[in-house]
Amino acid sequence: MLKTVAKEKYHENGSTDFLASNGYLETLKKRLCIKNIKLHGDAASVDEVKVHEWKLSTLPIINEYSPVDIYNIDETGLFIKKLPEQTFILETDDPEIGQLRGVKQDKTRVSIVCACNMVGDKEKLTVIYKCAKPRAFQNINFDYSKLPVNYYYNSTADEKLQLNNRKILLLLDNFRGHYISYEPKNIRFLFLEPNSTSKTQPLDAGIIKSFKDHYLSRYSQILYESHRLKQIDVTEFVKKFDILKVIKIVHLAWQDVKPEIIGNCWKHVGLSNSSYNSSNCQSLVDHNY
Repeated sequence: MLKTVAKEKYHENGSTDFLASNGYLETLKKRLCIKNIKLHGDAASVDEVKVHEWKLSTLPIINEYSPVDIYNIDETGLFIKKLPEQTFILETDDPEIGQLRGVKQDKTRVSIVCACNMVGDKEKLTVIYKCAKPRAFQNINFDYSKLPVNYYYNSTADEKLQLNNRKILLLLDNFRGHYISYEPKNIRFLFLEPNSTSKTQPLDAGIIKSFKDHYLSRYSQILYESHRLKQIDVTEFVKKFDILKVIKIVHLAWQDVKPEIIGNCWKHVGLSNSSYNSSNCQSLVDHNY
C-alpha cells in the first residue's frame, strides 16, 4: 500500500520512471520511523455511546445482586496441540541453523465454556470435543464423573440453585445459541450490547487469555520433559497427546487463573459495583462527541 501511494505521488509530479522498490520502502520506513503492527480485536467497531447507555441501564439490575452472584459466561476455542512457533538459538553465521524448520501444526481444537463471578470464583469448565466417547476415556471406564471438567452440558444447574435458595445474574453475549426456550427460576439472563464484547465482557478482557497462557505454559513444560527426559520425538508426542491429558491440563490451567485477575477484568469493563458510575460515562460521551 505504501509503495502504491508513493508511486501515485511521483507520477502526479511527472516522474514516470519511479518504481517504488523494496529498497525505497525500507529507506522510507527508517527515515520516518514507520513500523508494521498487527491490529487486535474489534474494539474500533464498538459504538461507545451505545455501550455507555447499556451500562447505565444495567447498573440498577447489577446492584440488585451480590457480587458473588453475578456471573459471566463465554466460549472459546483452544488448539490443544499447538507447538511453539518461536525459539531461542545461539548467534551463528551458519545459514542452516538460522533457518530452522518447524513441524506441521496440529489443528486439533476443543471448545471450552468458562464461567466466573465478580469476586473471582470459577465454575467447573465445560469441554466440548468432537467425540462422544473418546478412546482415551477407556482409562476411566467412560465414567465422566471422574473428570475434573464437564464433558457434557449440565442441565441441572438451575435445580441446584433452587435447592440452595440462591438466585444469580448471568451476563452473556448475543450468540443465538445462548437463547433457550424456557425461563429458569433462579437464573436471570442479562445479554450484552451487540458487538460490544471487547468493551463489556469480563472474560474477553483478559480472563480467557490468562487461562490460555497457563495452558500453553503447562503444555510446553510437558512437551519439554517428554522430549528432554524421555527422548520422545515432538511429532510422536503430539500424536499421542490425547483428550484425557488435555482435560487434566485445562483444569489445572483454569485453577491457575488468580481471583485478582478476574476481579480486575470485571473492573476493567466497568461492571464491578465500585468501578462504574454515570459521571465517568458522561465525560466519555462528551469527549468523543
